[in-house]
Amino acid sequence: MSKVSKKSKFSDLKDKLMLRGQNTLKNEIHVATNNLFSDCVGFYYNTDIFKEFNDINTLNEKENLNLTLKKLGKKEKPLKITGDFSCSITRAYLDYIDHKVCVELLDYAMCRDVPLLVIKNEFNLKALKINCMSYQSNYDFTEILNDYQPAKIIFLQPQRYNGFSECYILGVYLLDEENNFISKFIIQFMDEKNAPKGCKKLRVPKSVSEFYASY
Repeated sequence: MSKVSKKSKFSDLKDKLMLRGQNTLKNEIHVATNNLFSDCVGFYYNTDIFKEFNDINTLNEKENLNLTLKKLGKKEKPLKITGDFSCSITRAYLDYIDHKVCVELLDYAMCRDVPLLVIKNEFNLKALKINCMSYQSNYDFTEILNDYQPAKIIFLQPQRYNGFSECYILGVYLLDEENNFISKFIIQFMDEKNAPKGCKKLRVPKSVSEFYASY
């Protein structure tokens, strides 16, 4: 067998092993994402703690609010994070992040007995039209919640049933006992091929062990 043939076979084997590893990682991320919902969110689904709404109008009607969605303006200062949206592992990991944030918010809501209102944001480029301070001191949700101790939390959760767009928004809004907005925290995820300079790079795990180390 020639050296070229041996090299070609080794390269094919290496590619197969790499693909197998990628599929295993992607599957583990999907399993972890499903477990987050079924083990935690699913238990409190449609209770006084956790309420999910298909659109902003339903939330307004049920919660006696008057909220609207709008595109981010120039004054908004979201945390901008980029990733390779063409990569299936990146897409799976972003979906996991969305659910992980929801669970962290729910953990706080359960401990403090405050409602968590989740809006399925089908308009991924829009956020709530709210005039209040944007939280920028740190990007830790536990710190944000402990700093403000809200009486109500609204979570704008992206929906990607029709695939990934080049940009989408995740938003957390904190309200006081009189339904006044006291702070907001917005993350704008962007495909790296169209992202402006100065964005943070999403750190995607490269192996199953690395993923569960940050789980």
